[in-house]
Amino acid sequence: MKALIVLIVLVVIAGAVLSKKKGGKTSLKDRPYPYKKKATLCSAGEVVFFEKLRAALPEHHIFAQVQISRIVDVTDKQKSQQWRSRIDRKSADFVVCDAKHQIVAVIELDDATHARKDRQARDVFVEAVFEDAGIKLVRFHAREVINLDVIKLRVLGSAEPVLAAV
Repeated sequence: MKALIVLIVLVVIAGAVLSKKKGGKTSLKDRPYPYKKKATLCSAGEVVFFEKLRAALPEHHIFAQVQISRIVDVTDKQKSQQWRSRIDRKSADFVVCDAKHQIVAVIELDDATHARKDRQARDVFVEAVFEDAGIKLVRFHAREVINLDVIKLRVLGSAEPVLAAV
């Protein structure tokens, strides 16, 4: 009888361990969930640059931190999941759209992290993705002092002066 109790305890413990290893499903009743609101969507530098974009391109819609999978589609249907997995968890800093919500350009604001080897490899891949998709990618460096006319010229190719100042 003692051996049977020990066996049952071992089976219960083994079941619990295996459940944890498989990730164990959490019930909707398992609250509170381990989430909290982030302080901001963008870094401080991105917020400053976002305001410059809005001033330079007032007739355009500007979206921040957009998942690349929302910007491009995969054309290789046989290897669709493989290609999607390469862009999952990658985002663009800003997407500029016209009044009809058509993508005009994607903007990356490069900071010091872009000097890292892993980040450089990511940047090369993302540049190729946008190039192959026919989407203009514009890079600005976070330390640049960028006036509104330069932003407009680089994003739209238009040299018309911008009246608003930030």
